[in-house]
Amino acid sequence: MDTAGTTTFSNEEGKSEMVEDELMNGAETVMDDEGAVVSISTGMTPDRNRWESMPSVANFSSSLVVLDLHKARYIESLHESVCQLSNLKKLVLTHCERLKTLPDAIGNLIYLEEVSFQRLYNVKLRLTETYLDPLLILVTLDL
Repeated sequence: MDTAGTTTFSNEEGKSEMVEDELMNGAETVMDDEGAVVSISTGMTPDRNRWESMPSVANFSSSLVVLDLHKARYIESLHESVCQLSNLKKLVLTHCERLKTLPDAIGNLIYLEEVSFQRLYNVKLRLTETYLDPLLILVTLDL
């Protein structure tokens, strides 16, 4: 930890910061050198801070590359703003035990390369052409 709540590290893209973001209510966010949020993760969030409903991610629509909702076990649906994440490459929905539906416009995420849906017990995926057709370019689809 460099300062309270902030860890700085380097990766292929350069220097990033892992911070506890108030807007994201306990989820970890990674920012690039310009301060844009490129990754949001709930995997290490303590259970007492886990989301009961997913907050909007519209503020990160042009910068977010990874949305990792691993163990976001209390949310029942993804916020519609997920479909506005124009540069999203990785979407992790593992162990989202109460998740029931995905937004109809999920197919708008044309830059997705990796999606993980493991251990979703209640989601009814509508495997229709209009729903998932744009996602057929995925490099990895982990069901």
